[in-house]
Amino acid sequence: MYHSSTDMGIRKFIKNSLDHRSLDLLPAIPGPANPRNQGTARSDKLKPVAVSDLVHYRTPNQAILSHDHLAEIVPRPSSSRCIAYADGAYLPDRDTAGIGVYFLNPSLPPMSQRLTGYQSNARAEIHAIVLALTRLSAILLSAEGGSSWREVWVCSDSRYAVNGVNVYMETWEQSSWLTNKGRPIANRRAFQMLHKAIRQLSDRGFTVFIHHLPAHAGISGNEIADMLAKAGALL
Repeated sequence: MYHSSTDMGIRKFIKNSLDHRSLDLLPAIPGPANPRNQGTARSDKLKPVAVSDLVHYRTPNQAILSHDHLAEIVPRPSSSRCIAYADGAYLPDRDTAGIGVYFLNPSLPPMSQRLTGYQSNARAEIHAIVLALTRLSAILLSAEGGSSWREVWVCSDSRYAVNGVNVYMETWEQSSWLTNKGRPIANRRAFQMLHKAIRQLSDRGFTVFIHHLPAHAGISGNEIADMLAKAGALL
């Protein structure tokens, strides 16, 4: 389904794009000793990182998103929680799309791939989440109880993809993936693959969260996934 590359060339490209900050340091984002839980739809599940520990870059959204707000919405890894950042990119001048996945666990290498089939940003965003879940499924389902992770979080800056899961997917499934006019929903096959990937984990007892985070807001995982997706579009 995908062309894959996670070689040193892509890692060098990403490092250069992030002002030579070491990728080996970015996953280690500690949380506060007594994190506050408030202001989110699933506040009982979120453990915000400390404001001082967020990695920020000078990006447009930082003019409207405060450090305090970001600290409340960024999930923090724990012994029972695995977090991945997924992103898609489309380069109109090349008419190519790529997908990128970045795992906060340093033992899991980042993934940067070229999307095959119809090239669009929407498809890339959905398939990036599919790739993250597929990779984690291969690890978790083969562990046979050896992993302490029980929660799987995939963070995406695509409201289209996230809302497709959290708002519309149950209705789509009940309506055979058709609109109220009887037509197939947009990107039906991609969303069906995403639904299958989620069910594969949830049916085995894992709790899956597809979580929206704002784009270009200085969130390190988002920034890295964005660079991985753009690198994939260049393959």
